[in-house]
Amino acid sequence: MVGNVEDEKMLQKLGKFNFVYSTFSLHHWKSPGSSIRNLWNTVEDGGMLHIYDFKRIGWLCSLPLKYREIESMRASYSPNEIKDILRKVGITDYRIKVPFHFLFQSVTARKGVT
Repeated sequence: MVGNVEDEKMLQKLGKFNFVYSTFSLHHWKSPGSSIRNLWNTVEDGGMLHIYDFKRIGWLCSLPLKYREIESMRASYSPNEIKDILRKVGITDYRIKVPFHFLFQSVTARKGVT
């Protein structure tokens, strides 16, 4: 199935999931807050949302390089920007990790049982 994370109705038709995973797409979303909210709405109670993407690194983004990865990094978000997006969406139980390779980051949010 080909879809768009910004298409709320399409995601609703898919139902609820215990684990929702997105990799290397956050920096492409036109409206990251709405997109994360849409994904979050597909996570069932007790489930998890995991987002893995580039991490913007200021000094590296300022280099005059033209590689696709650098362009993706320039379009990506810092951990503080992600925290702000999550706060606005209403996600409070999350963890942002920067694995060994500092160019990437992961966001894991757990949905509590209501």
